Amino acid sequence: MSDYKSHLDKANARLDSLYRVHRDLDEQIKKEFDNFSKDSIIKGLKRKKLGIKQQITDLESILEIVK
Repeated sequence: MSDYKSHLDKANARLDSLYRVHRDLDEQIKKEFDNFSKDSIIKGLKRKKLGIKQQITDLESILEIVK
């Protein structure tokens, strides 16, 4: 396998992982909201989710460039 292909596969695997984390955070936020958790907990989760979304956007942009 070429080095390029290996890096591309790793980047795509990382992207899949980020999608899962983003989805899991969304579900956790909904559960915390339904349980009337403190706003600070929900805000922290939302902040983390936003950071993951930024990583997804950045990686998608890089992958689009190399295609």
